[in-house]
Amino acid sequence: MMPVPPSRIVSDPPDALDTPEIPDALDAPESLADRLFEAGTQALAAGDAALAERAYRETLAQQEAFPEAHSNLAGLLLARGADLEALAHYDRALALGFDHAAVHYNRGNLLKGSGRLDEAIAAYRQALVRDSSYPVIHNNLGNALLRRNEPGDWEDAAAAYLAAVALAPEYDDAHGNLAALLDGVARNQGLAAVRPWVEQWCTAFPQHPMASYIGRLLRGETPPDRAPPAYVRLLFDQFAVGFDSTLESLGYRGPELLAQALRDLPVAPGREMVLDAGCGTGLCGPALRPRAYNLTGIDLSPAMLEIARRREIYDELIEAELEAFLRRCPGGYDLIAAADVLCYFGDLGTILPVLGQALRPGGHALFTLEAMNEDDGEAPFRLAPHGRYAHRPAAVEAACAAAGLTLQRFEPVVLRQESGQPVNGLLGVGQRR
Repeated sequence: MMPVPPSRIVSDPPDALDTPEIPDALDAPESLADRLFEAGTQALAAGDAALAERAYRETLAQQEAFPEAHSNLAGLLLARGADLEALAHYDRALALGFDHAAVHYNRGNLLKGSGRLDEAIAAYRQALVRDSSYPVIHNNLGNALLRRNEPGDWEDAAAAYLAAVALAPEYDDAHGNLAALLDGVARNQGLAAVRPWVEQWCTAFPQHPMASYIGRLLRGETPPDRAPPAYVRLLFDQFAVGFDSTLESLGYRGPELLAQALRDLPVAPGREMVLDAGCGTGLCGPALRPRAYNLTGIDLSPAMLEIARRREIYDELIEAELEAFLRRCPGGYDLIAAADVLCYFGDLGTILPVLGQALRPGGHALFTLEAMNEDDGEAPFRLAPHGRYAHRPAAVEAACAAAGLTLQRFEPVVLRQESGQPVNGLLGVGQRR
């Protein structure tokens, strides 16, 4: 499973909010524009977007001052990516008095997408004045505030995310956005800056995977020995879409590093049984496939596995927790690759022996880890507020030896860039004795 950049914002929901139905005017004669509008609404209900769009355009040709037609047409244009025209029709609907929360919200999304953040924030706030019961409006207001990043915006964004989850306690995207925000502020300004927000979040949602794990770290509590599986699953489900492009923008080198290490390893006769442990979206699959008789990928995140499946590289993809899966297949693999997976385990003394036992004698394990800095103290590992562990090289060597793995290669590497700075890591190749 690949690393998640610390400054992450869950994508805004793609669907526009529906505008409310407008009751028929009592005792008013039905005009041609009214009939065309009704035809468009019926076509929309039947799923025929092209016919609905044509009917709404004809409605406006008959009666330009028809705000409901402007709003409905804008929604169709928004759905097919005609953003500038959609924005013009939302503006016209508002000018004609169609002053609804959904119109302001959808308009805010369009403005934010074009980088007009001040106007987008104003539109979201206008939407909340009309109706504050939509969690998605609070969430997207928070995203726009973070993107603008002016003094006071992060506090307002935190309040917006908390309002979203107060309305919808299982709104995972808003929890994830809040976690990312508080982590980023804590690293820049210290834990004291975010403590009131963390306390409010953790007190209200003690069972949510994001609050119970990231909140615990931001409180400065004793860290667990590994990231909870529920947290890891949620984290990577959230960021599956667009994940590969995000890693590319960070200069992520995990697949490249494993491919380099593979070139130095002999291939077993008849090729090998290979496991891509924490395969994510399958970025390491192309490097592993040529030497595999059978290539299996496992991951906790069904959303990541769905993207890996589209690559059509793996013989089998399995949704499973790594340690539990490895315990079920002793001696099952010639090669196990784990690119940026062990960074979600602190105490390697549990996972490495299980990984070693899943190899056949003479089999190889390839892995990358984040490396501790020299000034991080003497502990074997350190957990950062963003939820990933960094490890001391000497501790990794000791854990490999105890697990029956002989390190044939173990060296410092750069894994990726974050905030323009290299993220130092470790590349290891261990052979089961």
